[in-house]
Order: sequence, then C-alpha cells, then structure tokens
Amino acid sequence: MAFVCPACQREFEMETEFCPACGAPMNEDAFRIQKKNEKANAVLQPMKWYKFLIYFSIPLSLVLLVINLSGTVNMLKNFDPALYKPEMLSLVQMTLYIDLGCQSLLLPAMLLTEIWLAKKQWKGVQGLWFIYVVQILYAIAGAVILAQMDLDAMTIVSTLLPGVGMAVRMMLEMKYFGKRRELFSPEQK
Repeated sequence: MAFVCPACQREFEMETEFCPACGAPMNEDAFRIQKKNEKANAVLQPMKWYKFLIYFSIPLSLVLLVINLSGTVNMLKNFDPALYKPEMLSLVQMTLYIDLGCQSLLLPAMLLTEIWLAKKQWKGVQGLWFIYVVQILYAIAGAVILAQMDLDAMTIVSTLLPGVGMAVRMMLEMKYFGKRRELFSPEQK
C-alpha cells in the first residue's frame, strides 16, 4: 500500500508521521504535533522590542505628539501673514493644516495602538503599521511642499529621511511580529 503526502503528493511505501521529502505532517497526530511545536517556538521568541514599544517608545511618542499638536494649534492661532512672502503664504498655511491633520489622525491611532498592544491584540501591530504608513506619506508630502518652495535639495532629502526610517522600521517589525503572531490574541469577529 502506498502512502501519499497531502502537501507534495509524493508516494511512499511505509507509513510515517512526517513526509520524508517536504516535512509536512502525514496524519492528524503529526499535524497536532507540528502545531504544538510552532506554539512552543513562538513562546520562546524574546519580546524585548515589544516591551520597549509599549513601555517607552509609544508613550514617549504620544507625549511628543501632544507637544507638537499644541505647537501647531498655537502657530495657526497666532498666524501672522506679514512674516511670509506673499507667494509662499498659502503654501505655509497648507503645510500647517497638513501638520494639524496628520497629528490629529496619529494621536488616537497611537492611543489605540498602545492599548491594543498592551492587551497583546494583533490589531495593535496593525495599528503600528498604519502609523508608519501615515508618517511615510507625511514625509513625502513635506518633501513635495518644500520642493514647491524652491528650497535646496539637502533640505528636501532631510525631510524624506524620517519617512525612509519609518519604512525600514516597518519592514523590520513586520518580520519581528510575524515570528510572534501566535503570542497575540486573534481578531475578534
């Protein structure tokens, strides 16, 4: 009697728990063993970066965001058009409103992300990725606006660098949290 691997479809003469060719489980018991091992390996994954995020990075980011938000509101409240060249006036005002919009979007997103991550809910990780995407888009928008102001290339590039940093951080955290997904509670339906 031939045994067929459900994953790679190879045939074998003798019964085995795992496929000798691809390592896939050949029966329900082997499947349970594999899942148990995956969960055990996930538990062994260190969570230092996760702890750094929930106890230091996100709370500090929230404080800095509130300070920036109050500064932007104050700048809009006390906006003096006489300080700017007339051709730049609308661009400066638009920049301030974009700042206000992004900061107003990021504040609740960061609060929810902190709460969800502290509860080890996977949507907290997705919240992190959302925050990074907003910051990447914000950096791109800032560079486009600065290019409209005919500023030097170094100023424009320096505006893009935080966005590049966020993109790299997002990719690293996708890998980090991807290896630890089993440690987070599944999405609530």
